Amino acid sequence: MPMRSHRLETLGPPDTTTARRRETDLDAERLYPLGFALYGSARLPGVRMTHGFHQDVRTVWLQAEDGSAAVAGGGTVTVYGPRDLWAEIAEVEAEYAARGRPDTPCFGLTVTAHGQHLWWDTPAQVIPSKEPHNVTGR
Repeated sequence: MPMRSHRLETLGPPDTTTARRRETDLDAERLYPLGFALYGSARLPGVRMTHGFHQDVRTVWLQAEDGSAAVAGGGTVTVYGPRDLWAEIAEVEAEYAARGRPDTPCFGLTVTAHGQHLWWDTPAQVIPSKEPHNVTGR
């Protein structure tokens, strides 16, 4: 079952008039592990990430409520809308890699009357959300 933040049923299609295609060094396979899905969903709340295969190539689809989206696989990415979701996910993946790509047992969740917080190793190490940035800057 997909995590709530990964369900796409309420989002409309991206604005295809804003499509920007480029090459990427980030392999979509690196975004597949559940540990990254947990980390990425905490860092980029509201960004939905789904995985699949298109013509036998691992493909990642990212989508946000503001109409921003990205589709990547096979060394290319196409981004749509006001945010460059691929640049954002690449930054988050670099952070995750710098932390040693922790697996799911390293994560925990604290739920209180004031909200919920994903953390790793100890409840004191809360994973903060990241500010979104648009294509014109951060």
